[in-house]
Amino acid sequence: RLATLTEKARALWRQTARGERSAHRRGRGEAEFHGLRDWQRGDSRRWIHWRSSARRGEIVVREFEHQEHHDLAILLDLTATGNITRRQVEITERAVSIAATFAAQACAEPAARVVLAIAADREVVLSGGSSTSLRGEMLAALAEVEAHAITSADDARIHEGRLRAAVDEITRFARSD
Repeated sequence: RLATLTEKARALWRQTARGERSAHRRGRGEAEFHGLRDWQRGDSRRWIHWRSSARRGEIVVREFEHQEHHDLAILLDLTATGNITRRQVEITERAVSIAATFAAQACAEPAARVVLAIAADREVVLSGGSSTSLRGEMLAALAEVEAHAITSADDARIHEGRLRAAVDEITRFARSD
C-alpha cells in the first residue's frame, strides 16, 4: 500500500533534488554552465576560467545551474534470523510500503533514475529512468516479495551473497557525484 509523504518529507525531497542539502559533495558534471562570477573561498580550481581571469586580472570561475533530479536508490533487506513472527511480518509490510511510496514518487519525477534492490526470499534488482512502466515493475516486485527466515549457516551465506549483489548493483548505478 502506498503512503502519503508528510509535508516535511516532501520539503526534504525537494531540497535534495535541488542539491541544497548536499551541494558540497555534488559534482558539476550534471549542471549546466550558467555564467562567470568572481572567485569565492571554497570554489574548486577546476572551475577557474583562465582566459577571463587573465583578461580581468582577477580570478573568475564558471558558475553552474544545478539540474533538479530525484535519483533514488532503495535497498530493502527483508530477512530475519530464526522463525518469522507476526510482528516481523508487520514490520516487513511497513518497510515494503515505505519503499513502494518512495519508488512511486521517484518514478513520477522527470529525469529521475531509480534503483530498487531487494534481498529477501529471492534477489530482485530493478533500475532505470523514471517511467510508468518502471513504477509498475517495482510495485509488482514489492507486492510479491516475502520476508525470508535465516535458519542455518547455509541460509546466512546465501543471504549474504544476495545482499552483496544488491549493494553492488546500487554502487554500479550511482552517479559519480
